[in-house]
Amino acid sequence: MRASADGAVHVLAVNAPFDGESTGARDGVRELRSSLVPAAVKGVPGARWAVGGEAASNIDVDQHASDRLPWVIAFVVLLTMLIMGGCSARS
Repeated sequence: MRASADGAVHVLAVNAPFDGESTGARDGVRELRSSLVPAAVKGVPGARWAVGGEAASNIDVDQHASDRLPWVIAFVVLLTMLIMGGCSARS
């Protein structure tokens, strides 16, 4: 564990025995985020926490992309309809 000079920030590094893309790593991050870390800092006033690393980053990127995917698909469909409508009007 590492701590800042004033003791206000602590970093605990835990190495997982899994590849960052594996189901085990993703399950571990979900468990840390959903129950383990919140329970560990529950009694600490003003505590803020985050779970990072390769597996956490992969989960976050995947979630961000899937959140935006419907908008991307809608944009492509709309643009295609506009282009096709413009082409048929000229014919």
